[in-house]
Order: sequence, then structure tokens, then C-alpha cells
Amino acid sequence: MGETALNIFFAFISIVLLLFIAGIILFIFQYRKRRVEQEQERLKTAELHQLDLMYTQVKSQQEAMQYIGEEIHDNVGQKLTLASLYAKRLSCGGPASEMIEQSGVIGRIIDESLAELRQLSKTLSNPQLTSADIVALLKEEARQINAIAGCRLEITSNETVIPVTLSKKNILFRLLQEFIQNSLKHSGCRLISIRFEKQGDALFINASDNGKGFDIHLSYGGIGLQHMKKRAAQLQSNYTIASEQGKGTSLSLHLHDIVTAS
Repeated sequence: MGETALNIFFAFISIVLLLFIAGIILFIFQYRKRRVEQEQERLKTAELHQLDLMYTQVKSQQEAMQYIGEEIHDNVGQKLTLASLYAKRLSCGGPASEMIEQSGVIGRIIDESLAELRQLSKTLSNPQLTSADIVALLKEEARQINAIAGCRLEITSNETVIPVTLSKKNILFRLLQEFIQNSLKHSGCRLISIRFEKQGDALFINASDNGKGFDIHLSYGGIGLQHMKKRAAQLQSNYTIASEQGKGTSLSLHLHDIVTAS
């Protein structure tokens, strides 16, 4: 082989090696670039998740403050106003028997107001609301209600765990809690039933009580019903409520995609 041929051969080998080395360098560069992009995407996803959690917490706090204000105004405030009226009447004097009776009424009203405040505090300071499953949350609610007796709350589900996102779970829990509280306060029922039915990505919820019912057309503007309707709209769910005097009240919810964050 001549010198020219050897030079060409070594030049060719050198070019091949250079290309090979360049290819390796380019591969390493692209690999590192992809790793950096993946890490940035992971950090961005984690940041968005944290922002979503923060938004949900702020939103929940705002709803909680509104809920506190409305509960204090509508329940505790009215009771204490009534107690104040009895106390003013008591200060005007009268027969001893009547004064004793009025004192007893004032005491009962204050006790009821304190019970309302304790229940409100227990509801708002529930640490499980973030971590527990919606079915587990409601079963704990049922345990507390059933321990008091008078009315029984039953929770059933075709799935052990319902994978509702945090924001939807908070809204859904407040909605169903509103239904339960309305039934306990106003219906005189002996049984409240809530059934979860998961079908694919959809969730069907049926809640009912066997209380005295009410005229839905006359009462539809009530605050409790407005709250449930507003929360159902936040869930972007199909929502219906039906009631008939003497036949109880029922609520139906259909969440189309329970794993999509709201």
C-alpha cells in the first residue's frame, strides 16, 4: 500500500473517530438536555400541584369563613336574640313561677347555642378533611351522629375508596354535610341514607331522609338549599333535589369526571 493510500486510510479513520466522538458528545449533550427538561417539567408539575393545593386551601378558608358567618347569624345569632328578649322580659319582673320558667327557657337557649358553636368548631377544625377519603369522612360523621341517637346516618359505597380530587372532595363533603344538617334540624327524620356509586370516571350520589319533607317550590330560596346548589355548580355536576310533604327529601348528584381537578 502506497504512502498516499495510507494517508487516505488514516484520514478516513480519523474522520470516522471524530464523527464517532462527536456523536457521543452530541448524545451526551442531548441526554443531559432531556434530563434537565424532564427535571424542569417535574419541578413545574410539583409547583403547579402546590399552587393548586394552596388555591384549594385558600378557597376552603374563604368558604369556611362564609360558612361561620352564616351559621352564627342564622342559628346562634337567632337563638341569642331570643334569649336576650326573654332576659329583658325577665328584668321587668312578674310572678315568681313565670320568672323561673323564663329563666329555664333562657338556660336552654344558651345551652343550644353553645352546642351549635361546639358542632361548628368541630366541623371546621377537622384535620381529616385533607387526607381522608370522602367515604371515610362521611362514615366518621355518621359515627358521631349515630352515637347521639334520635336519627341514624347510613353511608354505603360500591367502592372502598372514591378517588375524588382534593378540591372536589372538600366541596362535596360540605354539600353533603349541608344536606345532613338540614335533615337533622328540620325534617324530624329517623334515617338519612347516602349512597356512592362509582362507574368508570363518573360518580353517582344519592342522599335521602325519611322525614316530613317540605314544599320544594316554597322553600327553594332557603339558604341551605342555595348553598347546596352553589356547591353542585362548583363541582360541575348534575344536581336535583326533590321533596314532598310527608314523604321525605332526596338529593341526586352526578359528577361526570371525578379525577379531573376543579
